[in-house]
Amino acid sequence: MSAMAHEQRAPEALRPSSEAEEPEQSGPVDGEARWPMAGAVIAAIVLTLLLPKQERPGPNWLLPLIEGLLLIALIVGDPGEISRRSRLLRALSIGLVAVLVVNALWATGALIDHLIYGGPETNSAGALLKAGSIVWVSNNIAFAFLYWELDSGGAAARAHHMPTHLDLAFP
Repeated sequence: MSAMAHEQRAPEALRPSSEAEEPEQSGPVDGEARWPMAGAVIAAIVLTLLLPKQERPGPNWLLPLIEGLLLIALIVGDPGEISRRSRLLRALSIGLVAVLVVNALWATGALIDHLIYGGPETNSAGALLKAGSIVWVSNNIAFAFLYWELDSGGAAARAHHMPTHLDLAFP
């Protein structure tokens, strides 16, 4: 038997984009709901405000303001469902994710530094648990957004059934 006889075709979701068939673009676009994402960003903003001052870069109001403005711009640009494809909206969404990830990484690094060299949180078990919990949840939200945004080109691309790329496929 030849090698081609043993070759099996991968399911369409696992095929490289060159093999995937182009989906039909006719009909209504069913986008992902905006409000779960907005709620998670608002939770991240609240967590940023709850972080001890030493765990935040810059003034207390700077990151929540940037995150809030980016969220408002995204909601105004594509209210309701995430279905509108636009370079500007994609850039704003990636910018929001970048701010969330940088904030989470900064807080993680600052907390590790305070654990190693001493800091105000290390004087009290309660303060340390509070700061650690906030940093942990902030990391989960930030990296969940990162993977959500990178997966298949983002929510708008998934809504339009764009050709999928195996961004987060694991063997």
